[in-house]
Amino acid sequence: MLRAAPGGKRTTIAFSQEKYSDSLDLDRERGCIRDVPHAHSKDGSLCPDGCIVKAAGVPTAQAPTRAR
Repeated sequence: MLRAAPGGKRTTIAFSQEKYSDSLDLDRERGCIRDVPHAHSKDGSLCPDGCIVKAAGVPTAQAPTRAR
């Protein structure tokens, strides 16, 4: 299992940070990756009324004018 953590710096070079979590997120009730009975939403969507977009993957001309 990987322990990669947010690097806290902007970069365009993949895997260019050396930040790691002290422990793995094994909490399947309140952690990032949850089991079905403890899902973020019952329909399986993190954002049922829209979408989650990685901002770096959106060209400036197509970027939304406001964030929700």
